[in-house]
Amino acid sequence: MEARKAPGRGGHDLKMQPTDVLSCKRCRNFLFLNVLAERNGAAVDGVLFCKDCGAQWALADSVIIDSYSATNERRVEEFNRQYGTKIVLDGRIGPYSKFVNETQIPKTQRWFTAPRKTAAFLYYCTALLFVWCYLLLKGRRKTGDRLPCSIINQLVEYYWYVPEMALFKGLELSAILGRPFGRKPGVVCDIGGGNGYVTDMLLRERPASYRINIDLFAAPSTSYDLILNQDIKACLLRDEVCDTVLSICVMEHIPGALSLFPSIYAKLRKGGSFFFTMPRTDYTHGLFLYTLLAPFSRRLAERYAAFDLKKAFHVSLHTGDDIKAALRGAGFKNIKACPFFSKKLLRLYDMINLPTKLSSHWYFWNELKSKGDAFPAVRRVFSRLLRSVLEGISALDGCDNEGCTHTLYICEK
Repeated sequence: MEARKAPGRGGHDLKMQPTDVLSCKRCRNFLFLNVLAERNGAAVDGVLFCKDCGAQWALADSVIIDSYSATNERRVEEFNRQYGTKIVLDGRIGPYSKFVNETQIPKTQRWFTAPRKTAAFLYYCTALLFVWCYLLLKGRRKTGDRLPCSIINQLVEYYWYVPEMALFKGLELSAILGRPFGRKPGVVCDIGGGNGYVTDMLLRERPASYRINIDLFAAPSTSYDLILNQDIKACLLRDEVCDTVLSICVMEHIPGALSLFPSIYAKLRKGGSFFFTMPRTDYTHGLFLYTLLAPFSRRLAERYAAFDLKKAFHVSLHTGDDIKAALRGAGFKNIKACPFFSKKLLRLYDMINLPTKLSSHWYFWNELKSKGDAFPAVRRVFSRLLRSVLEGISALDGCDNEGCTHTLYICEK
């Protein structure tokens, strides 16, 4: 096997390898890599090891597998069987939730879910049609910054069968794209990037020399050069190696998110930037059903707000003052808070998303996708309407600090 060591800061003439940005999380010494497979000059399969403490990690399809899950355990077993290695997962981390598929419901109970699902689907289509008509009419009257055509095309391609997600991500991207990155190009780290669709769209507009995703359960993705299935507090990423750290719609789902700021600060180079989004503590007051219930029963409206927080797994919401204080305590400077996602747009989004929130069986993306695959005309109609809405969505999101529900935070090291 070929053993490689990080070339250091002087090796920029070569294509970056995992060892250029990693160090042992136990003794913080350099890591070596036994390359088992390559793609386009970069290692995709191999064994990372530390000569000082003997620790080993599997690099499988550009993913460093470290956190425990049933999927990761199976991937490590396949890796060991394929290459004859003896890699063992470090820790045991349970999944956040279990999605129950409709086929797992006993047949005796499916007859009861079918009529309700049909009614929910009719409501979903009606709400979708109303929101589209409203946004199309309003968007034509507004003038202002527009999303780049490349971003709109990618949003339509990825999310044409989940239009509410396309609206949400379009607003996030329009907020971030209006702000310059600290260094360009450079090493970009995405915290909780998942499949990488959103980050891939963002980084096509702001090129990066090396893309890293730190996500406990992320699967292989062509959007990243390297994926770490680890916690950022105890990961292999070397200190002072990143030019930009991103976290889009993730921090609110991490218990004790403010305690991550010192670790993020350590990973950034001097002058590097940290971007992240987070809902406001009172964002639930802008939800569709909350605004309907509040005039009649404040108690019932607050119960719905608590239900939404639990359903969305929003476990780490903090006031703007607390977030800024935590950032300053970690050492960040030039902290800016940029409001986005007005309450009016949140109500429209929540109106479409309501069936999914009430029951996971009423998530209709699979039905829409199958119809679009069977009838291309369905996909063309949805794509055309969605593109028209996204062209004016950023101009509709003009809101002040009091009228917004989410905030984009930007700071520097």
